[in-house]
Amino acid sequence: GARIVQTGRFGHFIGRLDLCVDPSTMRIVGENYTMAPLAEGYAPIDATTQAKIEAIFAKHAPMATVPVAETSRALSEHETIALTARAAVTMTDVEAALLHTRSWWCGLPEGAVHAQHFCDACKVERQPAGTPSWTGLYAVTMDGADLAAAMGAFVYAGPRPEAGRTYRVATPKYVALHPARYLPASESVRDAVPLVEGWRLLFDYARHRTERGLYLDRDAQRPAGALEPRRSAPTGRSAARA
Repeated sequence: GARIVQTGRFGHFIGRLDLCVDPSTMRIVGENYTMAPLAEGYAPIDATTQAKIEAIFAKHAPMATVPVAETSRALSEHETIALTARAAVTMTDVEAALLHTRSWWCGLPEGAVHAQHFCDACKVERQPAGTPSWTGLYAVTMDGADLAAAMGAFVYAGPRPEAGRTYRVATPKYVALHPARYLPASESVRDAVPLVEGWRLLFDYARHRTERGLYLDRDAQRPAGALEPRRSAPTGRSAARA
């Protein structure tokens, strides 16, 4: 049969497959497969490879690590999802946002944050290629009763839902396209259309907050001056209205 080497997603693992072949028959007579996580410090950085990576970033994403906002403290994964929900209501024309509690991969660090932080939290996996990513947000129309039923299992931002009224709601692609699989009540969900990528929403919201002199995560004025990174790391596993 076929040997399939699967090493997870987003370069988090490296796999090794060893095969023992009988030279007289050219048939596989033994095999061993191992997979190791590529945690920081797992292997030394190759200077040549690192230089090529930096050249690619310099050409195609020169602003990826330029700070665009400041957090007052490190945010957990759940807090980053809640931040994304608020951003959707602020930066798009939806009335509410309903995000799955496992929508993102990690939180945000304390201090200066940039586009790469948002990409780390809202990883882009396009299925199929050329379409919005699995963590991209869609806008759907749904009834207030169905919306209220989902609030307990989801992170919600928006007004208190009223039964009998319809709402335009931001939700991840996988929920918008497969509502019966993820929502406790989904009969009213319809009119799903792509809205915005999660990382891009957070990036635009970050700039929106900074332009108003505010922290990204709370309604308080940040100190005047340059955006500076701090030591704490993110925790956990994205026509504006003021």
